Amino acid sequence: MLRDAVRELPTVTLAEGWRAVEVVDGAEAARAVLEAPDGARHLVTADWLLGCDGSSGVTRRAIGARYQGSSGTLPNLSITFRSRDLDTRELCALGVHYWVIGARHGGLMGRLDLQGTWWAIVQGVDGTAADVDPAALVRELAGADVDVDVLATDPWSARMLLVDRYRGQRVFLVGDAAHLNPPWGGHGFNTRVGDAVNLGWKLGAVLAGWAPESLLDSYEAERRPVAERTIGAAGAQEAFLAPAFASGDLDADTPDGAALRAALAEGLQVKEPEFHSLGLVLGYDYPESPVVVPDGRPVPGPELVAYTPSAHPGARLPHTWLPDGRSVYDALGPEFTLLVLTPDVPDGLPDAAARLGVPLRVLDLGAVPGLRALYGADLLLVRPDQHVAWRGDGAEDTVALLARVVGAAAAAPV
Repeated sequence: MLRDAVRELPTVTLAEGWRAVEVVDGAEAARAVLEAPDGARHLVTADWLLGCDGSSGVTRRAIGARYQGSSGTLPNLSITFRSRDLDTRELCALGVHYWVIGARHGGLMGRLDLQGTWWAIVQGVDGTAADVDPAALVRELAGADVDVDVLATDPWSARMLLVDRYRGQRVFLVGDAAHLNPPWGGHGFNTRVGDAVNLGWKLGAVLAGWAPESLLDSYEAERRPVAERTIGAAGAQEAFLAPAFASGDLDADTPDGAALRAALAEGLQVKEPEFHSLGLVLGYDYPESPVVVPDGRPVPGPELVAYTPSAHPGARLPHTWLPDGRSVYDALGPEFTLLVLTPDVPDGLPDAAARLGVPLRVLDLGAVPGLRALYGADLLLVRPDQHVAWRGDGAEDTVALLARVVGAAAAAPV
């Protein structure tokens, strides 16, 4: 889906089958050696380079960044397979995926598509061992002698790794090149897209000329703490994988078996943060960012499970539906937006934005009931990534305020 969308963009050249074999960072430019499908090598020079090349790419080494952290203690084996039998069983159509606690082997399995392709992760199994039978492992997870056509296997261990730096001079690390977190909770894609959105609008502002290059320094300051917290939350589940709950008598049709199952149901409450984590997914914020202006009020503490909307500076603008049926997000401008929740639309910030060349949409929602109470101020300055840069009932020095939020004067008082 992403590839198809990128292919349609007139500003993008999509080169499929190519790979970067060398990256060189520099004070004035970045260089990359790209290898074409036919083996020919080409040198590309750019003002900026984004390393989205994952854990085994070359970009991280190019800026001297190093992973720091640990690895999980259990080996895992991922299995992709096809099965007609599983497609016809009523039970298998009920869930997105299944968490299997077996006496010998446990793990997860679920549909990969609706055409008979499935995936499984068997925990505690060394996939490189010679006596491993992937089809037998799948049947053991399924609890039945189903047909299994193994398409691929992938042995792996969970990683809890974070780089010590997110950028060099002209090179930035994005996604897995900057952080590796275990799949428990499914946060990898969220954090990768969050990196891209954060750096994307800032780099766009610099290239368009309405923000200085110093704005890019806030990328690591904002995104690294988010990755660190996400890795911590996902890594905490490493101690509560399926093998940790296994018991040989769990399936026994006896009073002891029933007692074990009842105790297991209670013990599985520890898995709630893995499957219910809106506080982590939607509630991450940047209150200490150099391009966010604090308002002096207490900042809500981080939550993992529950998401409590808050419009404090650095937080994601709480969502609401507008009277005309639109999402408030659809009403925001493509760059900065001044959200006005008072009957009088001020001219200070729009005038300052015009003088500084900062694109600013004024969104007058003063007539919408309840928004002032939800957002906690008359005015909110919202960034292109939907995070609040500033909120208040007025700003004395609007030029200094805008200079700070675009990185021109990160330390300047406002």
